Parts: sequence; structure tokens; C-alpha cells
Amino acid sequence: MAYKKGLEKNVELKDEDLQKLWASFHPEVKTQLIQLRSETDANEVKKALAADGDFSELAKEKSIEPNVKNDEGKKTFDSGTETIANEVKDASFKLKDGEVSNLITATNPKTMAKEYYLVKMLKNQDKGTDKSHYLDELKEIGTKAKLADPEFIKATISKELKNANVKIKDKDFENSLQSFTKEVPDKEETTATKK
Repeated sequence: MAYKKGLEKNVELKDEDLQKLWASFHPEVKTQLIQLRSETDANEVKKALAADGDFSELAKEKSIEPNVKNDEGKKTFDSGTETIANEVKDASFKLKDGEVSNLITATNPKTMAKEYYLVKMLKNQDKGTDKSHYLDELKEIGTKAKLADPEFIKATISKELKNANVKIKDKDFENSLQSFTKEVPDKEETTATKK
């Protein structure tokens, strides 16, 4: 926890960073979601929906995600939500209220298995043009991205070790922090060198 807090205090999000995040940001949407194991199962559910099947009932009966079964498949998420596959988010954000998606195929990052989804949009919202309404969400998304960036982590640890003037005098361990204590050039220096 102290490690995370130490990294967080070094996160600096400039206006240009927030502007980049704003370009790909989508505010919270309310959906119903059915997750299926196979393309065949997904196509059967899609046919049932086309024949006036009830999305809520099909979610309870057919979805393989247990939490989705219990709440009729209702899911709320925005572009920064990490528990919903990017393919599902991207397809969902294009839907109008009441509209059902085509079959969405996503790859599970942990198992590398294909997963199949159908999404019904309950409430989509336009972000508008004023990012100030969503600054907290943008900052949270930007902070999470920085905390997942290995270069940021290494540079931050290096800076903190340098500021604390950490020295290891034991010969067996003198190189243990070498990857952090080598001079790390500032981004501005590396940019100037490339020109």
C-alpha cells in the first residue's frame, strides 16, 4: 500500500494528458450483458432475441457469468472500467438505448480463450464537449495508466532512491538496485537528443 501511495504522489497529469484521455473517454453506460462460452450458443441466443425473446430471462438462463445471472445481466461501466473487455466496451458505446449488439467476440487476457457477448443498451449518454464534468474520472483513468506503466514505475523508484541518497555498502548486494540507480535521463533530455 505504501508502494502504491508513493507512486501515486509522483503522478502528474498535465492538461495535454487529460485532453488525450478525453478524446477516448466515454461516460458511464447502463447495459444488460450476456456472456457465452461458444459462438454456437451466442448465435442461438441472438436468434431467440430476434424472435422476441426476453433479454433479462435469456441473461439469467444462458449467461455463464454468475453475477450476471443474478441481476438479469445488468452492468454499469465507462471507458476506464478494467473488468469489461475493450471489445465489449467499444461495441456497447456505439449502441442506442434499447438496441442489442451484434455478436461481440473478445479474447480473455488471462486464459487467451475467446468469449462471446451480447449487449443490450439500457442507458447510453453522450459526454458532451465540457470535460470539466468528468475531471475526476479522467484523473483516475490517467493515474491507473501511469501506475501500470513500467517506465513510470522505474523512473519514480529511481528518483526516490536518489532523493533518499540510498547507498548499499554490502558487497553481496551492492548491485541489487543498479537498475534503479543508474542515471535515468529525463524525457525532455531524450527528446532533445533525438532531434
